[in-house]
Parts: sequence; structure tokens; C-alpha cells
Amino acid sequence: PRATALATAPPPAWTFTPPRPVSGTSMVLLAGGVVLWGGEQEMFGVDAGSGRQLWTKDKANAVYSDDVAPGSAFVVLGGVVGDIEDQLITLIDAPTGRTTNLPTPAGVVPSSVIGVVGDTILVRSRTDVWALDLTSGKIRWDLSTDGSFSGAVDQTSLYLSTDPSLTALDAVTGRKRWVHTWPRSGGTRDGSSLDIAVAGGRLFGNFGDTVQAVDTATGRPVWSRNTDVQFDTVIPAGANAIFKEEVLHAYDQATGDTRWTLVGPEPFNNDPGHIAATGDLIATAFSDPSGPSKGILVAGADGRALWSHWGPSETQRGWEVAVSGSSVFATDHKRLYRFPVTR
Repeated sequence: PRATALATAPPPAWTFTPPRPVSGTSMVLLAGGVVLWGGEQEMFGVDAGSGRQLWTKDKANAVYSDDVAPGSAFVVLGGVVGDIEDQLITLIDAPTGRTTNLPTPAGVVPSSVIGVVGDTILVRSRTDVWALDLTSGKIRWDLSTDGSFSGAVDQTSLYLSTDPSLTALDAVTGRKRWVHTWPRSGGTRDGSSLDIAVAGGRLFGNFGDTVQAVDTATGRPVWSRNTDVQFDTVIPAGANAIFKEEVLHAYDQATGDTRWTLVGPEPFNNDPGHIAATGDLIATAFSDPSGPSKGILVAGADGRALWSHWGPSETQRGWEVAVSGSSVFATDHKRLYRFPVTR
């Protein structure tokens, strides 16, 4: 399907305007019925239903959200980027904004959070991974890689995508479970797009010249499809795995069959992120690479485009989005919006 003639987005259910401008590029995360919206030096906890501000925090660079026991919480890296002495791992209780700083051992300098598995938090720098106890902050294990990588977690394991291999490790002990290596490309490009996603016991990624699904228990390929496209992001949506470049491509998670291709009003942002999905809803940002046209497109997991919203962005990165239930939360880095979605 092509999404060049779309319905206009419904009016926002609410618009949150911060009491002071948000600095830099902001992120939108969800946990426990609360939207976390923050820039480089501030965060706001906003009630997802009403748009009412619940709390605010200074000097935090939000990178991840998840349900962390006990209850729903955000896990963020605090401190100003580049200020090593002030870099903290902070747990924020979503409804109350109550914070707990995790003691960070010497030498642990994380730039982002990969995920949380039970009582283990996995953080990373460009080339290093640390597994920390979520209560004490003590290092359970660590490893270094030879270069850039990406990571994903499920209920028990950490998966690392490097070039040219995938590695599965026990998230608590660091024990290597399997390694899956693919041949380097002999075509127009080499290696992997690195980004990976886990769903339904399978790991999805763009490896070499192929889109692949790998069994998380064994590391064996389940299916692969040849492609000449370099995808920057992959996410699960319903029964599909969605691969994003300037166009969205959907493959059936079970069989690898091509389900649909969706072209936006402008190219979808051709760098990691800028896309979110639930079981039946997808929201992604688009941007004219040579002009100011920016906005978001909302579609069903069946590939049917529903509507688009056009608007300028305060940064060159364009809009950021999050999805929960029948709502799309989006920011132009100046305000936060909740758009209702009806089918």
C-alpha cells in the first residue's frame, strides 16, 4: 500500500506544554499509565489518560522503560551527557516519581540501557556490556566487543548483534548459550544493520544480504529472505516483524512470507528508532530529507494506513512516537500529544 493520500489525524485528546522548553532531542516512553517525556536535562511524568503533569525531574537522560519489580518503573541514565562524575542509573516509580539511584561501580560508564531481566539490569557503552544487580548495583558479569553492536532481551537471555554474528547469553550469569554466524555479503553491501528484535521465541534481524528469523533456544535459522535493502530498525507488530528503512516492510513472524510494504507521504526517517507498535497499531515518523516536511503516520498492523499528522519538528531528527492501546503519543520536541486511534 502507498500512504500518499491519507486522512488527517484526529484532534489530540490532549496536548501537554511544559512550563519551560525541553532541551535538545526528547524521548517518549510509557510505563504504568504514565508517559515519560524528557530532553537532555529534564523529564516530565504525564498521566497518559488526562495529560496532567504528575511530576518533574531535572538532569536526566531517559533511555528505557519497562515494568521493573516492584510495580511499574522507568529506568533512566541520569546526569548530563559527557559528565562522567554525574552519570547515575536511576529507577523512577512511574505513578509517584519517587527515585532510587543504583550504586554504579567504578569503571561502569553506560550510555544506554539494553533491558531488564528479572533483577538484572543490562547496560552498555559503545563496545562494552555490564550486567548489574538491580538492588545493589554490583557487577554480575561484563564483556567487551570489538566494535559496534546492538542488544535485545527476553525473559531469560541477552542477545547481541555484531558483524557478522549473533550471540545469546544467559542474562544473569553471562554464560554463552549459542553463536550464530552468517557469511559476509558478496553483493552491494556488507554485514548487518545490527538492530534486532525478539518476539515469540524468535530473533529477527537484517543479517548480511538476508532478513532472518533465528530460534532463540538454539540459534538455528527458522527462515531467511534475500534483500538488497539495509534496514535500520526492526520491531514486532502483531503476527508480523516490521523492518524499517525509508519504506516499511512486513514479514510473517512464523513463515517469513512478505505481508505488505508501506510507503509514506515522505520517506520514513532512515535512522534507528522513530517507530513504535502494539499488537495491531503502528506509528512511525516521516521526514523529507531535503526540506522541512515532517510528521507521523499511523497504520494498522495489517499495513492499512489510517491517518497522518504533519508538523514541524524542533530538531532535525523529526518526531518521536510511542504507542499504547488505542493511543499514539508523539512529540515534536516542543509539546507532547496524545492522539486517539479509532478503526
